[in-house]
Amino acid sequence: MMLYGHCTEVQPPEEEAMITINWTEAVNFHDIASHLIAGEFENAVIIAVNSTHGVGENAAVRVTVDREATTFKGFSTRFWLHDKPYAKKYHKGKLEPLDFDWVAYIPCASFLT
Repeated sequence: MMLYGHCTEVQPPEEEAMITINWTEAVNFHDIASHLIAGEFENAVIIAVNSTHGVGENAAVRVTVDREATTFKGFSTRFWLHDKPYAKKYHKGKLEPLDFDWVAYIPCASFLT
């Protein structure tokens, strides 16, 4: 099963450059919610892409997924600018919010029959 979402105006965290996304935030969550019980979340493939417009530093932030933090509730993403986490603890000055899109493929044995 596939879920997809769009996160807008995400504020950089203070300490750790990580946020958690709940599956319920997916655009198509209600369409496949009944199948989530059979999802194999530990094998989910999640692609997150920075979709921030413009040429500011926030448009250059990379978004990665923490595979260890992917559960039946959701997944966690980390933000990186250059070689440091995109969080106030690591960068001086004001950090601008960013937008990102994500797609998740969650294997589900019930779809095979």
